[in-house]
Amino acid sequence: MQNIIESRQKVEEFFTSNFNRKQKIALVGIGNQDRQDDFVGVFIIQTLQQLGLEKENLLLVEAGDAPSNFISEIHDWQPDCVIMVDAVDAKTSPGTLLIIQKEQLHSHSVDSHSNAKILLLDFLLGLIPHLQIVILGIQVQDITFGQDLSKEVRASAEWLAEYLYNVLH
Repeated sequence: MQNIIESRQKVEEFFTSNFNRKQKIALVGIGNQDRQDDFVGVFIIQTLQQLGLEKENLLLVEAGDAPSNFISEIHDWQPDCVIMVDAVDAKTSPGTLLIIQKEQLHSHSVDSHSNAKILLLDFLLGLIPHLQIVILGIQVQDITFGQDLSKEVRASAEWLAEYLYNVLH
């Protein structure tokens, strides 16, 4: 539980230090709805949509398991920052949050969508060189076939959705 609390504090510190409310942010949820915890990124986007998070400087993208299909939409929107939310397997406690910045992308291969994310982000960086890129990862517990998030992952996903709603609203 300590890992999860510390990881939440790191997310709060990161957002406090690196973001302002005027930035154009594309928030991209990644995941496969048929692989339990792998769906967490899309779950968070759907939760934010259900909470009614809409702002002219915020683009919410349900990318599913094919984030590269959204290169054109994200590019055309011209964000200052892309935040991808996805399941990761960094061999830590389920529900732990991780922050992976663009400098670390090629050295972190912690999830099943790594190649798809790197492809998307490399294209976007080529098109928008100043783009700030961050991956918010949530440590999975179970990515076998099924449609329910594990208890720990759901708790962290709900916390992160509420936190993002408050920060970005």
